[in-house]
Amino acid sequence: MKELNPEPSPTPSTNLNERVERLERIIIELNHPNQEKELLDVSEAAALLHLSISTIYILKCRNRIPWEKPRGRLYFKRSALMKWIESKSTNKSTAVFKKKTLNSKKSK
Repeated sequence: MKELNPEPSPTPSTNLNERVERLERIIIELNHPNQEKELLDVSEAAALLHLSISTIYILKCRNRIPWEKPRGRLYFKRSALMKWIESKSTNKSTAVFKKKTLNSKKSK
């Protein structure tokens, strides 16, 4: 007879933690139905910023993007990401303006 080897099941604590976190997110969304979600996971942050998930991880590892890791899970605050985007676009505009200004001064 052939013996059956059941697949290893996930550890109960991991499964329980995931379920609790999912329930917490659902409760937060139910309490604030008209508000945008403030804590985003990696895929949601990538979608918000129109970047790939791997790019988000690279930016996180280089500390170039604001992130948090409560309870061992990686999250991004929507408000912090929006401020980060604004600061990056302002810095870029300022840099372009300064470069144009310097070039115009050189030509005079």
